Amino acid sequence: MGQIGVNRFFRRVLHIVKQLPHDQGPNGRGVFLFLDWHSSRECPQSLLMSLLKHNVCMFVLPSKTSIWSQPCDNGKHELQAQAISKAAHDQGMLCGKPLDYADANKIFRAAMESNCLEQNDELRRTGSNAAVSSFKKTGLCPMDCNNEGWNNAFCTFGKLNELMKRQRKDAGERVPDATWIVKPRPIDSRIALTKEDTDAVRGFVVKDDFLLVGSTDGECEDADASMDIPLLLLAAAIAEPLLGVHLLNDQRDLSQSPQPKELQQVAPLKLVMFEGITVNDRVDTPCTLTVDETKRDKL
Repeated sequence: MGQIGVNRFFRRVLHIVKQLPHDQGPNGRGVFLFLDWHSSRECPQSLLMSLLKHNVCMFVLPSKTSIWSQPCDNGKHELQAQAISKAAHDQGMLCGKPLDYADANKIFRAAMESNCLEQNDELRRTGSNAAVSSFKKTGLCPMDCNNEGWNNAFCTFGKLNELMKRQRKDAGERVPDATWIVKPRPIDSRIALTKEDTDAVRGFVVKDDFLLVGSTDGECEDADASMDIPLLLLAAAIAEPLLGVHLLNDQRDLSQSPQPKELQQVAPLKLVMFEGITVNDRVDTPCTLTVDETKRDKL
């Protein structure tokens, strides 16, 4: 979506939700909305809540990883660029001079038509094309955390990160090798929430300005505080801020876990947990759970 303001981003996402087919979204199947990261995506939590209410789950791809994580940048755009170059060549417009809008649109339209026809033909003949293979390579469809794109990213950044850490250590800088994360408790080790616990966790939704949408023109929009937000999501949202000084702090060790100070912070720890990890630890996330375990998770 490019570099757009927070409020405009909020309205555009809700516009997308309103255009969903009748059998998807609020009254049908759940929808995944994938977005590349930019500061304009730092919208208030009310956007996330609104999407949940419309049965839409938003995935924000990490910054600076588009060539590995974004389907359009993982092959599809390259073919489109080739089609534009060919259209410009066919129309004799490789002259190095600025184009007016009419000529530029003429080239772009010819390239789009040619590329779409070729990709549609390939999809009919082989069952796949650049778009299909790009989603597969980035692990977005089918969902696969062990995909080609991320494996290439790990190979690239893993070695670079180790080199930079060695250089910082050689320069006398203290580099933390441990940090803390929040993760769901295993289903069998979760503690049942009392009514008081549930009320405390759900109270987080209406606390302060959690459900206010700010805008540059001074308007505010309230989200529906009565929507049924999953307790596990709220528990993680409450626990995350408690990490604070524990994140990548070389003065902290893995025996000093974050400590809650009030009921609203204690109750979520019956559903989620803090885990200290070192740089070489494997972190289990919900995407690594088996299908049977996922079906058992009612939260």
